[in-house]
Amino acid sequence: MNPDTFFSLIPTFDKAAGAHLPSKIGSAAKQLTIAGLCMTLLLACAGAPKKETARLSPEKASEAESIGNFKGAAREYSKLAETSEGAQREAFQLNAVAALIRGEYLNEARRILNAIDLQSLPPPLQARRQILAARIAYAEHNSNEILAALSMPIPEDLATDMRVEIHRLRAKAYQINNELLLAVREYIQLSLLQHGTEEEQQTQQVIWQMLQQVPEERLASAALDTSDAVVNGWITLALLSRQAGLSLQELGEQISLWRQQHPFHPASEEIVASLLLLKQEEQLRPQNIAVLLPLSTGSFSQPAAAIRDGILAAFYNRPDRDYRPKVRVYDVSQDSDQVLASYTQAMAEHAEAVIGPLTKENVNLIAQNEPLTVPTLALNYSETDQAGPGDNLYQFGLAPEDEASQVAERAWFDGHSQALVLTPVGDWGQRLLQAFRDRWERIGGRVLEAHTYDARNSDFSKPIRQLLDIDQSVLRRQKLQAAIRQRVEFVPRRRQDSDFVFIAAFPRQGRLIVPQLKFHYAGGLPVYATSHIYSGRRNAAADRDMNGVIFCDVPWVLLPDRRASPMRKVILQIWPDKGRDYQRFYALGVDAFAIIPHLKHLQKYDYERFAGQTGTLYMDETKRVHRQLLWARFKNGIATLIDGQTHAETSALQ
Repeated sequence: MNPDTFFSLIPTFDKAAGAHLPSKIGSAAKQLTIAGLCMTLLLACAGAPKKETARLSPEKASEAESIGNFKGAAREYSKLAETSEGAQREAFQLNAVAALIRGEYLNEARRILNAIDLQSLPPPLQARRQILAARIAYAEHNSNEILAALSMPIPEDLATDMRVEIHRLRAKAYQINNELLLAVREYIQLSLLQHGTEEEQQTQQVIWQMLQQVPEERLASAALDTSDAVVNGWITLALLSRQAGLSLQELGEQISLWRQQHPFHPASEEIVASLLLLKQEEQLRPQNIAVLLPLSTGSFSQPAAAIRDGILAAFYNRPDRDYRPKVRVYDVSQDSDQVLASYTQAMAEHAEAVIGPLTKENVNLIAQNEPLTVPTLALNYSETDQAGPGDNLYQFGLAPEDEASQVAERAWFDGHSQALVLTPVGDWGQRLLQAFRDRWERIGGRVLEAHTYDARNSDFSKPIRQLLDIDQSVLRRQKLQAAIRQRVEFVPRRRQDSDFVFIAAFPRQGRLIVPQLKFHYAGGLPVYATSHIYSGRRNAAADRDMNGVIFCDVPWVLLPDRRASPMRKVILQIWPDKGRDYQRFYALGVDAFAIIPHLKHLQKYDYERFAGQTGTLYMDETKRVHRQLLWARFKNGIATLIDGQTHAETSALQ
């Protein structure tokens, strides 16, 4: 895999930065090579080596690199190193390592690099050696090794391009580890080095995205703890963006005060101004909201009721008590004429925004309708990837495909590359398999085998044996016994080329599949899943068999009580059973109401994020809202949040 692919996996990258930054990494690699050549020439000027080097020239190696012959370039640099001494010799060796990394010959690069004694190098070459070690780790998506390689203090007189590379690699490693505040610190240092360039603006957008994902209490704690004025300015600005109860005038006053306290802060004026623009847009919040849901009949009636109650809970718990919109609920069925009639009625009753419809069929119907006159937030996704009619159709739902794609990214970040996939028979399983495969292969992974199972069964040994190639192991034994005509002592073996298993399953199936995987010699393989594997109920006895399974889910479900929305407690008190069974739909209703005033803002600023109950929300160019979820692991039968953001990262900002 090309190492630059690694950067495209970070969900917080906006489209512009995601498209631009990887090419800069390639540029940085070239700059490092050029820096090595320049250093070689300087060292040569300092005094000719004792060995003859006239017949060898860096130009031949440089030419090989320019045409993509990286292994040939490494050979030329190695020849130069053999005829050189001291720092010049080691500079040529580092050039060879850099060429091999660019060509993805990582084992050879590591072998040469490990033979170079770090302590024997002058400081600039020490830094370069560690950067190259980090780039090998980065190509292997090993974040901890990146941080270990770059743990040294950065000399103030180190070349700017090398300092840029160190901060960028550190930032990526912290980001992958979900240590967001530490990543922000590195990105801030990177942006200062990029001052006055186009890259500075893109890095600042990444900083802003990440700050939107940090819980408010952690931001407040970090603002008090840090002594760095620039970091403090970014954090306090992010805290201002969370002050939903401020009026436009009050926010303007707070921003003016922030500017007085941070007169030379590097945050771009666009980011600062976007806060005021968002507040101005909030002043235009809809006063009449129509909700179109299938409440009375069909399989969607219970989820629809949960969404409605989530909308009402958000309405009654809105931060701005001066905002008093009217919310009208329309009961719509699958009948296309009724859906369109209800939408027309809502317009006649002066609706200024619409939430719904819910089913995919009805969203398709709305998407094919004439241009919509008011913002309409559909609670599902149409079957076309094109933007809806006009500028007013937005789509937001609990798409399982989003989760399967995030499983692929998480598994890649965890260092895996060879996947086995087990999904249920039917359309739902096929959709998850396709979404996982599309994302997994796009980022460089390989699906070794994919099998389906009948979700109605309890014994899944047949598809599991096929998935793990255990039947092939048994067949080999039978052939051997037939050939030698003797009984062979035999322990079946699973295939050894896989890194992990992705399963698409609901709780009943998950509780059966995971122990059966272990029974069939796959206990050492990590298992990943979507939110569907977790009931949302704390049940250690039932879920103990799923210990170790890693899955994604919404904040409403995973956040501990001290960090959870107060609305969750209220809903669970009023509807204790329904509140658990349909909790993700309650969260969808809460977010649907909360995000309505922010739709135009998210559409205009594609780097903006909204901290919701269904995840960190962002919008793509087709006006589809996507969710970035939290991660958990079953431990002693309890879903335990995997949260890399600890107090250590806050103290590190000081």
